[in-house]
Amino acid sequence: MMEKNIAAAHDAAFKGFMAQIENARDFFEIHLPEHLRSLCDFDTLSLTNSSFIDKQLRSRLSDVLYSVQTTQGQGYIYLLVEHQSTPDKLMAWRLMHYAFLAMNQHMQQGNTSLPTVIPVLFYHGGRSPYPYTQLWTDCFPFPDIANDLYTQPFPLVDVTVIDDDELVNHRKVAVMELAMKHKHIRDEIQRVLPLLAQAINKHYNSSNDVITILNYLFATWDTTDFEHVIQVLEEQTEQHKETV
Repeated sequence: MMEKNIAAAHDAAFKGFMAQIENARDFFEIHLPEHLRSLCDFDTLSLTNSSFIDKQLRSRLSDVLYSVQTTQGQGYIYLLVEHQSTPDKLMAWRLMHYAFLAMNQHMQQGNTSLPTVIPVLFYHGGRSPYPYTQLWTDCFPFPDIANDLYTQPFPLVDVTVIDDDELVNHRKVAVMELAMKHKHIRDEIQRVLPLLAQAINKHYNSSNDVITILNYLFATWDTTDFEHVIQVLEEQTEQHKETV
């Protein structure tokens, strides 16, 4: 009970003090690194409207999430401050989580571009110096893999630029990839059907796979000649004639 009361006192004091804009301005001007400080027009510093923050954030961040106009033109930067009296080895991840929640709320207000959210940790714990990482990817069991994964472009499978002759050889996923690539090609159905038959004839797919793809094609292809489609596939497939 005592620990909860102390934690509540920490929260109340920190949020109450930082709710004063002039206090917050001094905090940021003193503590933000120069390359981040130079992006902020602190004459425009303000607390965010509490209605901006969802219930998940409001209990923790309603008094410590600020907006500021940038010095680089139109747009806002959000400054997110979390205080911590007890070290938490996952704090770097928690800060990123809060930052993404703030971004999500910003987008739900009808904005069309993501805001920059600068997370700041104010630490006043018993262990000194702060004992844990400031890099959120260090919170993973394999930090090097996480850092590479989350700072590089994500893997992209763009079937629109992959040649059909290559897609046909993609084992179990070939029929799905071919069907989705050609879902809008009404005038090329005669060219696509042999490709699908070729993929089906490699015998990687179950009957359920074939039924799923056929149902998809009938739902998306702009054609009423479904009997012809079925006939062509029946003639050109070996194992799944009954399924077709």
